[in-house]
Amino acid sequence: MIRKMENEDEDKDTKEKRTREKVIQEEAEHAFYDDEEVVEAVLRGVKVMLGMDEEDEGEILQTKIEGNAEVIKKKALWEEAIKKEIHSFEEKSALRLLTKQESDHLDRGVIPLPSKTFLPIKPDPACARGKRKCRIVACGNYETVETVEDDSSCFAAGADSAALRLALALATIRKWCGINIDIRTAFLNAPWKLKYGGGEPLEETHEEEETPPPMLLKPPSILVKLGFFTQGQLWEVLRAVYGFRRSPKLWKDYRDEELEGMRTEGMKLCQLESEPSTRAIRQEQSGQLEGLLLTYVDDIMVLASEEKAEAWVRCIQAKWETSVPEKVGHRQTTRFLGMELSRDDSGIWYATQTNYTVDMLQKNLGHEKEAWGLRKIPMSKEDGSLDSEGEDEADRSIEKVREAQRLVGELTWLVTRCRPDLRYVLSRMSRWTTRRPAKVTEMAPQIWKYLAATREE
Repeated sequence: MIRKMENEDEDKDTKEKRTREKVIQEEAEHAFYDDEEVVEAVLRGVKVMLGMDEEDEGEILQTKIEGNAEVIKKKALWEEAIKKEIHSFEEKSALRLLTKQESDHLDRGVIPLPSKTFLPIKPDPACARGKRKCRIVACGNYETVETVEDDSSCFAAGADSAALRLALALATIRKWCGINIDIRTAFLNAPWKLKYGGGEPLEETHEEEETPPPMLLKPPSILVKLGFFTQGQLWEVLRAVYGFRRSPKLWKDYRDEELEGMRTEGMKLCQLESEPSTRAIRQEQSGQLEGLLLTYVDDIMVLASEEKAEAWVRCIQAKWETSVPEKVGHRQTTRFLGMELSRDDSGIWYATQTNYTVDMLQKNLGHEKEAWGLRKIPMSKEDGSLDSEGEDEADRSIEKVREAQRLVGELTWLVTRCRPDLRYVLSRMSRWTTRRPAKVTEMAPQIWKYLAATREE
């Protein structure tokens, strides 16, 4: 019955599509004989009808996560990204698809874990509608406690925003350029360890150790529905697949070990004690500082003279497959640590969050920029003079508190990156989030209009 209903829906969709195609063809044939105003109206109508097959999502300013229902509806648009992800697992030998015979003879104590897909549409300078990506991730929260030590053994730090700002300040003084690269399917380069432990390897012992059972995964249900896999198929995990709690740590340790041993044109990398995710590029013989290299998960930013930065990019590409290197210039920005980095002709570096700011303003003030309004200051004198120890609001419902928390959260991401001018305002709002949530909401439009006037800063 379900299959019959699905077939009827497919037939209905096909008929509707053919009808639209016929109408478009007829209107196109007659448009030649219509006057200019009629032709413009017809073209607008045709554009709408064409958009019924592929929804116009508008410009993608921030990463957007697509749901499974939408992906199934737009399978043709996602097929390339999904196939690319499956191919990367095969190419890296990260997962091994078990044969039916192997699946049938599995130890009953081995319980396969589920997996899911992460389907983002990311901003793309080459395409306003963004770039679709697919990530197959393990549902690591189902992993038993015995297979992982404590959470501290899974921690993997990344470059701090303060460290990046200091690095950019030094790059401005030294007139260094910058190149940003992304290591593709980074985690899948790191070998999987059935028993993760850190530190020194265990001493050899003559006692026979029991071999731990393999880690198995079920393919995501959406990929089964789309026909990429069949029900009942299983994978054996061979690499640090996304989703396991230990995977970030496995990748970080493997990446750091490889970077430690890299050499190019008489230079080496020296990890900083104060900021482990930042490395000084030094001459091996003299120790002279030639640049900085910052890491954040699978992103690497090289700051040095153009010649030396390109040498390090080539060295890294010899080890791992990367994205196309992005050189930073006056009209060439790059994204790193949630910031948009640029450099003018005189060598001064800039860090902004213009896209994030515009996206936030569109959500809160609408898409018509002309109607946003502008303000020169983020907070009025009256709001700044309010007593933080004053009386609480009588009506502090959970909905009002959550709305106030949302507003504070959005601004916190800006303040901790590029907008220290909002720190005092944010500190006042944070104090009142649970005590005066309505006041926090009332203050928000003033801040948004201030951001609208300074969004390029």
